[in-house]
Amino acid sequence: MPSLSGTAEPWEAREAEPMIGGIVPDRMNYVADWRTGLTTTELFLDRSRGDGYLVLLDGRRPEEHIATVFTIAGRLHGIVWRGSADHRDAPWRAGQYEQAAHTIAKVYEVQ
Repeated sequence: MPSLSGTAEPWEAREAEPMIGGIVPDRMNYVADWRTGLTTTELFLDRSRGDGYLVLLDGRRPEEHIATVFTIAGRLHGIVWRGSADHRDAPWRAGQYEQAAHTIAKVYEVQ
């Protein structure tokens, strides 16, 4: 199929990224976890790319990737919520954001 410029580059599918346990990219390292009520949240980061995942463990369902985090210069820049986190209330998400921001700041401060 021709492009708007008249030349077409063949489309190539990217290979799937290697994953840990099927939900966390292999390039990310475990950083910390914290409990909120009956749930545990784990933080994984790839410092070289400035991104990471929050994974929710609640003992009733399989582990779930609930958010992607983005960092700039050792600080939390933003979180994109997904999955069951979309249905949680704003105070819960704010608490997770604050904990992730605090943990990320400590990780970058140490190294």
